[in-house]
Amino acid sequence: MPLGDLLAHIAAGIGKGRPVRLPRAPLYPMALVAQLWARVAGGEPMLTVDGLTMASHWMYFDSSKAQRVLGYTARPWQQAVAEAIAWFRLEGMLR
Repeated sequence: MPLGDLLAHIAAGIGKGRPVRLPRAPLYPMALVAQLWARVAGGEPMLTVDGLTMASHWMYFDSSKAQRVLGYTARPWQQAVAEAIAWFRLEGMLR
């Protein structure tokens, strides 16, 4: 699943509009500033160089070995997202 589709699903799940797609190149300087500010202010940056770099790659995950070796059964991703959103709401991390 493309990252943009996942983020759109999450946004809909929390009642927000579809995320805006931005070009990554101009965001790198902003990420550097955000990381520096987070280090000075003692928080977590909203944007990171690593995050931008990862977002530029297709990433695939395969659970077949876990299924074969451990008997793992994956649940639908939509269920996992819904449960995560519910947890964040319960913890007061979402308005």
